Amino acid sequence: MNLSRRELSALLTAGLPMQAAQTSTEHIPSKVYVFDQLPVRHGDALEYRSLVDGKTVDGCKFSVHESALQAGHEPHPAHHHNGEEMFLMLDGALDVTINGKTSRITKGSVAFIGSGDQHGVRNPGPGLAKYFVVELGPQR
Repeated sequence: MNLSRRELSALLTAGLPMQAAQTSTEHIPSKVYVFDQLPVRHGDALEYRSLVDGKTVDGCKFSVHESALQAGHEPHPAHHHNGEEMFLMLDGALDVTINGKTSRITKGSVAFIGSGDQHGVRNPGPGLAKYFVVELGPQR
């Protein structure tokens, strides 16, 4: 089939609105997430609430969850992944270890973990540590 540049351009342009409509519904919709109405998952020393989980309009994996970690515990061993991660402290304290260096964060503090960096968190106590985790990109 031989098409002129004009005909090819018209065909390609005709498909764009349909493509945009298909991908625009795949991103996280605008919504209010009421904290007390979110399901709670329980572990040995951790309560966890998933707030947002999906993809942004440009296709980036995005999730937010709230964690409440008991004193003297860590949610899981140190690890690394391709995506970025951020811890936003609400109450208590966390010892955040990034590539072997440990820093303590408290209420209002933020820890940012870059892609591929080895990291882990631990609640040094004495009380409960409450914090939000924001994840961007693939977490594997």
